[in-house]
Amino acid sequence: MIEFRDNSIKLQIWDTAGQERYKALIPSYVRGAAIIFIIYDISDPKSFLNVEAWINFIKQVNTDESLLILCGNKNDLDRQVNYKDGYDLAQKNGMMFFETSAKTSNNINLMMLTAISKLPFFSQFEIEPENLIKELENLNCKNTKIV
Repeated sequence: MIEFRDNSIKLQIWDTAGQERYKALIPSYVRGAAIIFIIYDISDPKSFLNVEAWINFIKQVNTDESLLILCGNKNDLDRQVNYKDGYDLAQKNGMMFFETSAKTSNNINLMMLTAISKLPFFSQFEIEPENLIKELENLNCKNTKIV
């Protein structure tokens, strides 16, 4: 839960594990999602090669105006996928792009806060994006539960 200016926002985050065997379940998660992250491993070129197929799949099953974010994860490991390749793919598909490390938390907060700041809910406040992100950084999120 996020409390923002006397409003409560409930975020539900689902990790669908992009493995092929779970592909049939993914449409039920992405339909109606406000934000969809497609994440690849920058230390595994095969992971990156699958990204375009996942982007196309998501676009086919999600007809909503979801914010799509491409994320190259594991930037704490030896890079096997160039930053520019990820960035260019994101640009080609109208996506935001970040590189992160879940292990070290590098850029995780920035990515999540930037994504959250793009939710339609926040448009009513007419706050400059960088100021909104700063304000969100200072919030005390409560009832956080990872399922």
